[in-house]
Amino acid sequence: MKTAQTLSAFDVALTSLPNGEHRYHYRLDGDFFGLFEASLIKKADIEVDCTLFRQGNRMDVRVLSKGAMDLPCDRCLEPLAWPVEDESVLVVQLTEAPAESNDEILYLPLGETRLNLAHYFYENIHLHLPLRAVCGESGLPCQAPSNFEALSEGAASKTPATDQTDPRWEQLKQINFS
Repeated sequence: MKTAQTLSAFDVALTSLPNGEHRYHYRLDGDFFGLFEASLIKKADIEVDCTLFRQGNRMDVRVLSKGAMDLPCDRCLEPLAWPVEDESVLVVQLTEAPAESNDEILYLPLGETRLNLAHYFYENIHLHLPLRAVCGESGLPCQAPSNFEALSEGAASKTPATDQTDPRWEQLKQINFS
């Protein structure tokens, strides 16, 4: 991470937070993802609505994310506006003896004064990265130049079609292994 000061915008003050429902709204863009060194996302426009329900030492955080992130097409390298739509829930438990946190429950020490949601948002959005982002297969329109398909078809037609089999393979097929 580059600076912790800019991530402080994602802090929720726990000491002054009364019981009940609290709503927060965040906008994640390329600057947000640039704060994390290993981020694969360089440009995005994602709206995050966060509803935090506090009841004593337990908080249920419901996160709704909607927007798009730009990814390069794996075939034509043109940018794709990959859609992001997610709903997730994080349970935060303040406890005297914090256990090891997992994907769904975050344990914090009882004296913790703030909860920073930036890393949780970062991880959730990165879970939406596809293994393969191709404009035609994803249902997103191809942004490649119009002659891109013609060039790729022309390159395929120039490869010589050889239906002849190498005679060495024919000799190997005659070997009887039984």
